[in-house]
This record gives sequence, C-alpha cells and structure tokens, in this order.
Amino acid sequence: MNRKICFRAWDKENKVMENPESWLLITQMGQVYISSPLQAPYPASDNQYIIMFFTGLKDRKGVEIFEGDIVKFEKDGFNPLIDIDKAQVIFAEGCFVFDAHRYDYMGKPDYIRFGYWQTPPEVIGNIFENENLLE
Repeated sequence: MNRKICFRAWDKENKVMENPESWLLITQMGQVYISSPLQAPYPASDNQYIIMFFTGLKDRKGVEIFEGDIVKFEKDGFNPLIDIDKAQVIFAEGCFVFDAHRYDYMGKPDYIRFGYWQTPPEVIGNIFENENLLE
C-alpha cells in the first residue's frame, strides 16, 4: 500500500499557511515534535503552528484535501439523505470526516464519513483563512 504522507501548517503568529516540505514530524511516546534542518526538534503543541495532515484524497479538481479544509458538495452528487452543502474536514473517531456542525438526537456531533458522495466535493478554502465560509 502506497499512501502519500504529508502535512501543512498554519502559522498562528504570522497568519499564513505553510507547506513545510523540509520539516520532519517526529513522534516519541505519543508526543509529536517538529524538526527542520536548521533547528532541533521541539513539541508541536508548544509552538506557533497548527499541523494538518493530508487525507489521502483529492477533490474533483485534483486539489489535495487536508484537515481544516472547507469543502463544497454538489447537491446531485452527494447522498440525498444528507442535506448539507459545505463542511469542514477534521480527524475524529479514528478517521477523517466531514463536520457540518450538526448534532444527533443525543447532542453528539453528527459527522459524515468520507465515501458517501458520487461526485467528489470541491475544496473552497480552509478554516483559518476562510472561517466565514461555514456560516
């Protein structure tokens, strides 16, 4: 099985998205560390970056889908039982899911699993640079 493992990072201080190809993510005893050729590893949770992983899928235009992306669905290309047009991609319950900020009858988040579409969604932005897209 060949799966592309990559990530991007939101720089909270400078408010820019980075595609840090020269960075390394190191895991040790459940902690994630970031390292680059110019600096020693430091904990990913204690810095200015929010790390988002590639889902392994692409949208209908060939754009890679990452955590934090906001996607738009074609009404006729999505499961007709699920009435949403936009959702955020998150990692929850052990997999990547769409979060349309809906809740089930017990108040638990009602995530939509990948694979329920006939026509893939389209990435229209991300939660950091385009937060208003989900309104």
